[in-house]
Amino acid sequence: MIEGEYAPPAGSTVPPGAPTGLTATAGQGSAILRWDPSESSVTGYRVTVYGSNGTALPLGSQPPETTARTQTITGLTGGASYGFSIKAKTAAAGFGAESAKVTTTIQPVTDRLTITSAKWKAGDFRVIGTGSVVGSTVTVYRVTSTGAIGAVIPGAVATVTAAAPPGIGDFSIRLRNGAAPAQNPARIYVKSSNGGVAGPFTVANG
Repeated sequence: MIEGEYAPPAGSTVPPGAPTGLTATAGQGSAILRWDPSESSVTGYRVTVYGSNGTALPLGSQPPETTARTQTITGLTGGASYGFSIKAKTAAAGFGAESAKVTTTIQPVTDRLTITSAKWKAGDFRVIGTGSVVGSTVTVYRVTSTGAIGAVIPGAVATVTAAAPPGIGDFSIRLRNGAAPAQNPARIYVKSSNGGVAGPFTVANG
């Protein structure tokens, strides 16, 4: 440690500093937030969402705490502007100061995706879901260690086909034998060629 520099002792009740590097990337009815790593004693983060008038949304509309350095906020109104801030917490001191706020304007929803089932076993990987745009192409992606969309799972692509009423569209992706991932991907995202995103979704064994 540099002479004259102060470092709080382990288990210190000094609150953590405000996280830095917060960015917000607008999606269809959603926003993906990312921020820089905090001190090693940090055990979680809490995002606060603000409406276009600068007032925090009601507590029930706020996202849950996360231990990752990214979070996807869904259920937002297309065309509206939202603000976001982040604060960190430690086990000993709780939450610290709130970061500087960032704002973004949400894209209108033109394509809604859902994942209804994702299963993996040796030699067999299957993802089933729905889409609101028949004919769009959906692709499955891995989830990074920070919770963001990662690499494409090779071959995990399908077209949304018309569903029986009252549904609009369905998709089904199945990779067999050597085409299936060698291990359970754990969590996945699905993205549509029309811009829709669903995930992260936990892949079950079986």
